[in-house]
Amino acid sequence: MIINPETFALAVVQSSDSALTVVEKLELFKEAYQTAKKHNQPIIDLKINRKQSPLGTF
Repeated sequence: MIINPETFALAVVQSSDSALTVVEKLELFKEAYQTAKKHNQPIIDLKINRKQSPLGTF
């Protein structure tokens, strides 16, 4: 399942401790965003490889 990185990062920040500073929340957002992108990359690569395969999918 592909995760929308921005939506995921916003949800992580919104559910975080309210005592975090703005800077900490920004860092949390960036980390969550990158984590979602890393999660998505193998799925995206697989879809690209399937489209480029001359035999298609089975």
